[in-house]
Amino acid sequence: GTGNNRYNFLPGSMVEYSASGPQKIAVASDFNALTSPDHQYWNLIISGSGTKSIRGGTLSVRGNLSITGSATLDQELYDPNIIIGGNWSDRGSSGFIRSTDLTKSVRFNGSGTSPTAAQQTISCPGGENFTNLWIAKAVSSSVKLLSPVTVSNRLSLGQSGTTNYGIIELNGQQLTIDNADPTSIQLSGTAGYYRYIVSEDSSVAAGGKVRWKIGSAVTVLPANTWPWPYVIPFGINAVSDTIPFGFYKTSTDTIGYLSVGTYGTPENNLPWPQGVNSLNSLNFVNNTPDNRLWTADRYWYLSTGSATAGAGAAFSYNNRSGTASELPANDNNSGNMRA
Repeated sequence: GTGNNRYNFLPGSMVEYSASGPQKIAVASDFNALTSPDHQYWNLIISGSGTKSIRGGTLSVRGNLSITGSATLDQELYDPNIIIGGNWSDRGSSGFIRSTDLTKSVRFNGSGTSPTAAQQTISCPGGENFTNLWIAKAVSSSVKLLSPVTVSNRLSLGQSGTTNYGIIELNGQQLTIDNADPTSIQLSGTAGYYRYIVSEDSSVAAGGKVRWKIGSAVTVLPANTWPWPYVIPFGINAVSDTIPFGFYKTSTDTIGYLSVGTYGTPENNLPWPQGVNSLNSLNFVNNTPDNRLWTADRYWYLSTGSATAGAGAAFSYNNRSGTASELPANDNNSGNMRA
């Protein structure tokens, strides 16, 4: 316990729980700090061995959280929320026991006042697992994946009633949403602030994509209007460069996981991804040597665990004018775009 002690954590300080055996990790409400910011760890290291259980309430770390040695950080026993202002580094997939309480989350909220750069990272050899992953930051920097991440319940980007940003950069890693509920990816907050997933990986078949557990869920496209039941909010790097992907499924067959990724291309759409031959058609006038100049300057990767008898998909691209436009070179919204 903390007794009557008062803790004020100075900028850049570090606390390490390093015993050989179980320990309880004190949280903000334990510290009796003079001011609110001072009851948050700056940098926290979980080391040694045994299970380190976080006490109930909120574990708030303004800097980096590292799990090392053979120790395990336990969020489940007392079901605290976790807030991280820096980087998350785990020794391996068994180093963190996530809460199974669907109201609890791990939130990344780093800003320029954190001891690390505003961009945050998640690193865990073998892949990290969260029940709810929440990204809501006061600055427009991303959370960058250095390892695969699985979210078993909900990925939340932004925060309701605020201008907080929520950007997750796949960086060639796979993000798995292990929940068939269409609301498992949720955007919140004031319109006009960045809340999206950055794929932008030309090796997307092997790396940077979203893998969503659709299973046997049946959804119906509501009057052919946006948004569709399943929406993956892809984006590039500016507020107007959002390129969402929509999906619906009308049959009860099980497709397992839907995997989707995307990346922008040069105006001539070269090089073509392996296996792409749909640009070779010469069925239209003046599209020589092929269709490369009549297609949007963006490729999409889609894969399912198995085939389905009834489904639909909607693709989008950046149609801003100027050098950032992904409109076909030989089409100015005339309706002649090739697919």
